[in-house]
Amino acid sequence: MSDPKSIIDIVPYPLFPTTSAGRKSILHFNNHLSGFVKAYVGNIGYAQHPPVKFHLAPLFSESKLRYINILILFRLRKLVKQSGADFVLIEHPYMGWLGLLLPLLVNVKWGIRSHNIEYERFRSFNKRWWPLLKKYELYIYSKADAVFFITEDDKRYAEAHCSMKHSYVMPTGMLISALPDDKAACKDTLRKTYGLSDDTTILIYNGALDYKPNIEALDAILQYINPYLQQQRFKYKILVCGNGLPDSYNRLEAYRDQNIIFCGFVDDITLYFKGADVYLNPMIGGGGIKTRLVESISYNTNAVSTQNGAIGFMNATVEDKVAVVEDNNWPAFAEAVIAMSKKKTADTTKEFYEYYYWTNIVQRFIKQVNAVIS
Repeated sequence: MSDPKSIIDIVPYPLFPTTSAGRKSILHFNNHLSGFVKAYVGNIGYAQHPPVKFHLAPLFSESKLRYINILILFRLRKLVKQSGADFVLIEHPYMGWLGLLLPLLVNVKWGIRSHNIEYERFRSFNKRWWPLLKKYELYIYSKADAVFFITEDDKRYAEAHCSMKHSYVMPTGMLISALPDDKAACKDTLRKTYGLSDDTTILIYNGALDYKPNIEALDAILQYINPYLQQQRFKYKILVCGNGLPDSYNRLEAYRDQNIIFCGFVDDITLYFKGADVYLNPMIGGGGIKTRLVESISYNTNAVSTQNGAIGFMNATVEDKVAVVEDNNWPAFAEAVIAMSKKKTADTTKEFYEYYYWTNIVQRFIKQVNAVIS
């Protein structure tokens, strides 16, 4: 059989605005996918939305009942027939029941794109119902025609807990395929924007700040990492980027005289990744790969991460660009930040770009889907 001609991606929550790493990943994936097949995204209906390269199909509302709305199944069947879809991909396992029932109505293969081992993520949040999610999630994985995991670690973990028909790794990618050539210009722009001297080390932290693991990481910076750095002979500023900061943090005004600058949501986060000396990734919760670590290295910027934050990432070709520190060892984390700011590391490798570049990821995905539908 030839490559698939049409693929539907079911996104069970509003795709716009794309303010989170997960939403951006889905957007970039489908925009790149549309360059090779007719790509449809099943989502909510929008009066208006930013321009996209794929077909946006309104399948459900924003109501929480959409997760159990049987009518969506029939709308999806209609879309499969109209689009001639060869394969239906469902983001996350929550609406995996659609995949279980859809083949009863129309001849099509289906799969799950797993962004995390969800039940482990909710177990880390101390949710009492995680055992029920575990049974459901592993059952969905076992019934899907294919499961695509963000990391090799997640894939191995799932394989140890259930039997799957096909399992693959499809990482979150990046938009550039080679080293950026404007890092110096970006650094100069940040210095001018925030009034930083040429000898000030620029550190950044970025994330959706209405997400618990991200706000916990920010708390680690404010309460442990920054106080330690202040005690050292180290001239620096930490630029904190992201939307959704709780009102109780008062835009970090109390930290303005402590080397912390709150930038809020920024239109071009690549400017900050390219202009920074070190990216801070003090994640201690959540699951799956932390996509901002991939972004940092793709823009040839060194990073310091906790072990949790580096899960699924460690590419042997760029190990010297990421310092990985034991979780919750904040003095060691701060020392690593100072060391990485002074360390002359090799440039991000060609192999790294080949693995994480979105076009290459999509081409591998199409070959994997072809193996499933053949």
